[in-house]
Amino acid sequence: MKKIYFLTKAIFAITLMLSMGLTSMAHDFEVNGIYYGYVNKVDKTVKVTFQGSAYDSYADEYTGAITIPSSVTFSGVTYSVTTIGKDAFRECSGVTSVTIPKSVTEVMYNAFYNTQWYKNQPDGVMYLGDCCLGIKGANPTGAINIKNGTRLIANTAFSVCNKITDVTIPNTVTHIGTEAFYACRKLTKLPLPESLISIGSYAFQECSGLTDITFPNSVSYIGAFAIYNCTGLTSIQSLNPTPPTCVEGSLYNCYNLPLIVADGSVEKYANALEWKKFTNIQDAGINDIEADKNAVEVSRYDINGRQLSQPATGINIIKMSDGTTKKIIVK
Repeated sequence: MKKIYFLTKAIFAITLMLSMGLTSMAHDFEVNGIYYGYVNKVDKTVKVTFQGSAYDSYADEYTGAITIPSSVTFSGVTYSVTTIGKDAFRECSGVTSVTIPKSVTEVMYNAFYNTQWYKNQPDGVMYLGDCCLGIKGANPTGAINIKNGTRLIANTAFSVCNKITDVTIPNTVTHIGTEAFYACRKLTKLPLPESLISIGSYAFQECSGLTDITFPNSVSYIGAFAIYNCTGLTSIQSLNPTPPTCVEGSLYNCYNLPLIVADGSVEKYANALEWKKFTNIQDAGINDIEADKNAVEVSRYDINGRQLSQPATGINIIKMSDGTTKKIIVK
């Protein structure tokens, strides 16, 4: 018993020391009065953050008009500034404005909360340059139109806005942040723009009112559990001929839904991480996606053209009563 006790105590002590080391300072270096933390040293990317171990350690660390550069050089290495970190400018009451460069693709939770700039904003949907930060004041009801020219939607921007029913996203948005629409349970319409490149983790989790979702052919990355527990979904469409990169669990809890993919890409999806977990992958093509929804199957063939009397494992080619054809994978 003593051995177990001391072993447990030693593991706890080591874990505590490691966690203290990892969380002791938010920033890794400072250049020209702006504090940065590493996002990925290999990719040479950094985030803007606060000084010290907590956002309120130095409430006056930032003041006035802040202009964030697109890149910064430290110890002879140049890093791209891709992220505004959680609480980066929070409670810095002297901050009157912040300019964000195009290199930034993620704005994290509460980055500008309680700055002078924040306090000066009216209630409603807030914007900082071409970034939609989210809602100030009471949660909105009904439809939301994100203004044209918006490039990215910040993390948690509309999280738990459970009274909105549909959102119009302009064809200028390239990035949707983590938990951006988390638990928007009354949301029934969310057409994604063809400009969209990446979707953050948990972006649409718990959006139980959605019945379908289409990832346009521009989407190349989908984060973890992006559509988890969207219990109203009846199908998923992904129009990129190259399966978007997914982390394990990106599409969790949806594998039994029909997956309609870009024409000629069934096999690619059937062999791609996360996508290959779907049991019903249909190669409908753009024309077939818009086909008669009342059409029924009239004949079925294997990949070699042999007619099948019933579904067979592998690729099945199906002719429909409206004259269209589609391919599906039967597992």
